[in-house]
Amino acid sequence: MAIRQALLEAALRRERLAEMKRAFLRRPMSEPDGANLADDIVREREG
Repeated sequence: MAIRQALLEAALRRERLAEMKRAFLRRPMSEPDGANLADDIVREREG
């Protein structure tokens, strides 16, 4: 009985995680803020 309960709880956790991932992926992406880290690093290295 304990093994069955543990398996059911693990399945529920996986389902909750999958739902959180789906909810995150459904969110609209924000607009870029204009920051480009790679360009900033290049400028710093060039002096």
